[in-house]
Amino acid sequence: MKPIVVKEQVRLGPARCFMLAVAGMYYRLTRSAITVLILALAVAFLAYVLFYGIVSQDTKHRAYEELKQ
Repeated sequence: MKPIVVKEQVRLGPARCFMLAVAGMYYRLTRSAITVLILALAVAFLAYVLFYGIVSQDTKHRAYEELKQ
């Protein structure tokens, strides 16, 4: 088995650490926002389908009752 050799780590300044943290947060927040938007779009589509089904069923029922009279 090949031995694992760990080299001495590079020291980062506070500004670079802050920039890395901000870049990570920006990446995660962007992905989260995209996920939330996709879920909102899915919920809106399901609400539209449900509403359309209810309205079309009611319209069919009213037309049937009107023709029956």
